[in-house]
Amino acid sequence: MGTKAKLMIVLAATAVAASACSSGGSSGSASKADTSTTAAAKTTTTVKPIEWPKPVFVEGKCPMDITDEVITDVTCGTVKVPENRLDPDSKMIELAVATLHSTADDPRPDPVVRLEGGPGFSSLDGVGNYSQSALLDTRDYIIWDQRGTGYSTPNLDCPENNEAIWAAFRTTDDAATEGGRLEDALRTCRDRLRKEGVDLNGYTTTQNAADLADLRVALGIDEWNLRGVSYGSALAMETVRNHPEGLRSVLLDSIVPPDGGLGGVGRGESALLSFEQVYKACAADEACTEKYGDLEELFHQAGDMLDENPYETTVTDNQTGEDREVSITGQDVWAGLFNAMYDNELIPALPSVAKAITEGQNGVVDVVAQDGIPLATDQTDGMTVSVECADNQDIFDADAVEPFLTEHPELAALVHLGLPETGCPEWGVDSAGPPFNELLQDEDVDVPIIAMAGRFDPVTPVAGSQRVADALGIDLLLFPDVGHGAVSSNDCALDLWIAFMDEPSEYPDTSCMDDIEPITFG
Repeated sequence: MGTKAKLMIVLAATAVAASACSSGGSSGSASKADTSTTAAAKTTTTVKPIEWPKPVFVEGKCPMDITDEVITDVTCGTVKVPENRLDPDSKMIELAVATLHSTADDPRPDPVVRLEGGPGFSSLDGVGNYSQSALLDTRDYIIWDQRGTGYSTPNLDCPENNEAIWAAFRTTDDAATEGGRLEDALRTCRDRLRKEGVDLNGYTTTQNAADLADLRVALGIDEWNLRGVSYGSALAMETVRNHPEGLRSVLLDSIVPPDGGLGGVGRGESALLSFEQVYKACAADEACTEKYGDLEELFHQAGDMLDENPYETTVTDNQTGEDREVSITGQDVWAGLFNAMYDNELIPALPSVAKAITEGQNGVVDVVAQDGIPLATDQTDGMTVSVECADNQDIFDADAVEPFLTEHPELAALVHLGLPETGCPEWGVDSAGPPFNELLQDEDVDVPIIAMAGRFDPVTPVAGSQRVADALGIDLLLFPDVGHGAVSSNDCALDLWIAFMDEPSEYPDTSCMDDIEPITFG
């Protein structure tokens, strides 16, 4: 898919979908696992230990489509775990897991396990892409659908929210009104899930980390390597904190700091930082400045034009086949520009897109709506809200919303749609509490860790990643041409990570970073 086509798709997936992204930790060795006992959640609440059944992997038919693009052997199955490890009467739920087998004749014994981002997205649905990973040259690659998502059961999707998402695009109401409709839809979903017997308190990062420990035991793996990108980094850090057994190495990429979070005003503040980096990069590029002038002014001009005259078009709902009427506003465009910075291939095209809008070339907006809006309904909303509220409700600041939007009204859609600050008390999950929202400290970690970040990352900006790296006493590898997810965007980053996995006790040679060229705007 070409850069332009990809940009059109990404622009449409606005903030309705969350994004949503070592000296002290790079030495030492993790102890081997005792595979004879189940992994129990270590929580911050003092409770009598609960004995749960030993986790067992049950092989079965792969639930996702295995198409021709899957170029390696895949073994699928399930593992049962408690829904809520703090409740002795908790029911068991099933996690869907798949092992993509290495193409090597003699694979290394330490596989990589992917910790999906979001939170709230399926890993198994991405098997086609993951089957072509360079990781498979030497290791198995394990993917799993986190509790509440994808092919794991129960699935906490909120189809009630999908209609509210379409309504947000159909109308040109203010973002607060549209956000209120989304909150109403989530209330309906919450009530339904509870009636179905779902214990929402079970769907947290702490429980997720215990699942990960149980998966390793069930699969009979002594040591493995964690790939934690975006929300996956938060899950990786919680696993390091509570379940370090069997961790050979950990990648933290586009880091979600435990004392930060992803939603609301924090997302707006992150957007400002990433836009500022784009403005600076263009200002430092003589050709960009000559062609586009002041980029910040151009972005505002494009947004203002569509706020004054929203672009109306028709989009086909992929789930129902129904044609939907939508209106794209300037605030939608700002949210789309934000999402485009997830991909370093799209960042160079941002000025040209804004320029086209200011010149009335609405074909670009038409492609945005036609190809991208349905992607906003892919997230498993119930799991997303449960995780975000449990993890971050203690650090949310709902009172900061109004003053922030008074100063930055163009970011209202980005801040309001899916805003967790106001919904968490009603969602009704307990706070993770301390020490979850505290930074991991170097002296408390005996697992090799490598940390990476991208200069233009819109949702997990460099400042948060740097704060985590500093607390761990490790270097932050900053890639100047990357948005969100360095290892998936930059060959040097991937090579450094693989080298680190091969020899976690030795910090890799980073000289390849000296050859990285700055982005060139089209």
